[in-house]
Amino acid sequence: MFLEETTIHNKNEQTGIRAWYEKTRFFSVHGLPPGRGQKLDESTAFDMYLLAMELLKHPQYLRWSSTRWIVSVMGHSSY
Repeated sequence: MFLEETTIHNKNEQTGIRAWYEKTRFFSVHGLPPGRGQKLDESTAFDMYLLAMELLKHPQYLRWSSTRWIVSVMGHSSY
């Protein structure tokens, strides 16, 4: 749990440093709907646009996001 909380904190710090990410707060590392007792990630369409434009500057993110199949450490496969 500590690693997840640290990752979320880092994501929020990275977005908070940039004044143009005004309304974005991450509460999960995965962006999926929250489980019981968890908060929703919060953002605006404009903040997501800015984030996407920033990601397009880094080709490795395009490679990762275009991956169709991942085999997890536990041997289960997911898309």
